[in-house]
Amino acid sequence: MSDLPTFPWDFYFWSEMIRKVNEHLHSSLRSLKLSVKRNMPHFNKKNVIKACSPFISSILMVINAESNHIEFYNG
Repeated sequence: MSDLPTFPWDFYFWSEMIRKVNEHLHSSLRSLKLSVKRNMPHFNKKNVIKACSPFISSILMVINAESNHIEFYNG
C-alpha cells in the first residue's frame, strides 16, 4: 500500500492539512495580537489592515501550498 494519499477522500491527508492550517493560523494570530498591542496608540483603519496583512497572507500561503500539494498527489 502506498503512503501517498488518494484524492480526495483520504482522511489522514485531510486531517493533516487541517492540522497544518490550524498551526499556521495559531502562530499568525499570535503575531497579529502582538502587532495590535504594539500599535494600539495609533489604532486606525490603516493600521488594522497593516496588522492583519501577515495573518491573511499566512492563510493564503497555506491554502496555496496545500493546493499545490493536492495537485502533486492528484497527478
